[in-house]
Amino acid sequence: MKFTFTFTATAAAMLSAVLMLPPAQAQMRAEDVAAAQAVAASNGCTNCHDASIQLMGPAFKEIARRYKGKKVELELAKRIREGSEGRWGELQHPANAALEPAQASLLARWILAGAP
Repeated sequence: MKFTFTFTATAAAMLSAVLMLPPAQAQMRAEDVAAAQAVAASNGCTNCHDASIQLMGPAFKEIARRYKGKKVELELAKRIREGSEGRWGELQHPANAALEPAQASLLARWILAGAP
């Protein structure tokens, strides 16, 4: 009986910890990952960014490391759509105004999840 209680309490604690993660750092569904990859490829993101290595822009995994534990999904989505400069060196990130806000948010979540 005590083992069952301990296991249940441990499982509840682990589930609680997962549910408390910021949305971007939670596990992404496979269909969301595929959709984000398609949006990144079709909008030129992968011309300057790679998942693991720096090209012209920082690697997606490096962006995820920089912002780990921070609630920056909305800010990152805004930078993806409106552009930014001075965050990762001298190069300017171009605006992607053709992206729908939902697409930019999906990309931001995917990047912050480490671009799985």
